Amino acid sequence: KAAKLLARGMIIFMIAMATTKGLGYLYKVIITRWVATAEFGLFSLGLAFFTLISGVVVTGINLTLGKQVAFYRGEKNNEQSRSIIINGISLILGLSIIIGAILFLSANTIAAYMSKPGLGVVLKIFAIAFPFYNLFLSAQKILEGFQRIDLSVWGNIILTITKTIFVIIAIAVGGRTSGITFSFAAATAVSAFMLFFICEKAAAHIFSSAKRPINKIRELCTLSWPLTIALMAHIIMTWGDTIVLGFFRTIEEVGIYNIVLPTANLLTLPIITAETVFLPLVTQMIARQEQGEVMKLYKIATRWIFLIILPMFIMLMLFPAKILGTIAGDEFSVGSVALMIIATAMVILSLAAPANMILLSINKTKLMMKNSIIAVLISILLNILLIPKLGLTGAAMAFLAVSIVILLLRTGEIILATKSHPLSLKMMNIILAGVIAAIATYSGDRILGPHIHYGLISLISNAMILLVFYGGMLYLVGGLGEEEKEVIRAIKRKAGLGKINEQTLE
Repeated sequence: KAAKLLARGMIIFMIAMATTKGLGYLYKVIITRWVATAEFGLFSLGLAFFTLISGVVVTGINLTLGKQVAFYRGEKNNEQSRSIIINGISLILGLSIIIGAILFLSANTIAAYMSKPGLGVVLKIFAIAFPFYNLFLSAQKILEGFQRIDLSVWGNIILTITKTIFVIIAIAVGGRTSGITFSFAAATAVSAFMLFFICEKAAAHIFSSAKRPINKIRELCTLSWPLTIALMAHIIMTWGDTIVLGFFRTIEEVGIYNIVLPTANLLTLPIITAETVFLPLVTQMIARQEQGEVMKLYKIATRWIFLIILPMFIMLMLFPAKILGTIAGDEFSVGSVALMIIATAMVILSLAAPANMILLSINKTKLMMKNSIIAVLISILLNILLIPKLGLTGAAMAFLAVSIVILLLRTGEIILATKSHPLSLKMMNIILAGVIAAIATYSGDRILGPHIHYGLISLISNAMILLVFYGGMLYLVGGLGEEEKEVIRAIKRKAGLGKINEQTLE
């Protein structure tokens, strides 16, 4: 039953997140196509500061908020759930206003220290958006705690579409870096109010009762502060390298790296999907003391993430320069080596993600904190050592090294704590299917490539070859277990393809 719930939830969320990721990627591509690489680099550097500070300050509180909402709902305690929501939003907004004001006042100092004159105005605009962005994230986590994954995903779609519309308007009226940044801030504010309204009406109902909420600030702070430190590894891995790159290298390199990174980040779609569906489900199982089901889902989630991520990884490894040149422009193709390295790191992180969810669901936040301190120190050290000499490639190598450390720490701790590991023989079958599909795709490109003169058409044809061989080999070598067959059934039912011939799946 639990596997079916996870499967169906992942299907809905996967489709929606693919749409969101695609639109989000399109948003950055639009900017790169219409402004200079240096201007995009300046916007990306400001966005790195904005996201890094936001993540460090409130991400742990937000994640704790969503988890505790799910826990109290598992106990059917509506008053506790309502109280944790009110206290969480109050705490997050208060911190956001304070930190936003500090960023606004220190923006010019930061710009001068980094020798990037235009950065000051960009940071001030991002500082104004700070409370709205964190209100948006809070509404998402509350919805996920109520298992309204559909509405949480719609929030992402609303934000991404709004950002895209606003940035097109900004570019059309001749806006440069500051105009693009202002369009981001305005879109964030509009989307935050829309999603909070949806959250209140569809799930939370926090204003429907005049009863004074129970004080849960101490509970939120106690559970979230070690989690906040733990999350710093991911945040610094994602944005810290951009800041170090901006300090030591040119703003053009920052721009190139910030197309390379989101291109590789497309591989995180299965990770985000599993985390959003898996964490509330596992938290409720733990509240009901269903430990056996939890560990079963741990293995299933790891296998599914790897199964989905592998064909995307193969495409990035086989055609990195063609992908970057076709999507963003030929000047971005110099980031192809960095793209391959970061893509490898993403696969490694995909294997570590379910272990992190288990640690979070059993409140091992202090252990996560210790892991992250180690990862953060290694990341900072390697970025400072490698980026000045190697630029984009150095940033990518530091990212890969930290990913390996995180995998070893997380999986090792799960093995020690539960005597369970995420690997299975079916994963070897998946790897075999991937290798054969990669060989077929590369051979197909060698044969058809000289006759196809458009990069996008070439990439689409290669992707089709890969998917056909990958799917066929998975079926032949037994890479699909019963849970994966349940996913296929769910996809076909959602697509309205009628009754499935069960024998063909068995």
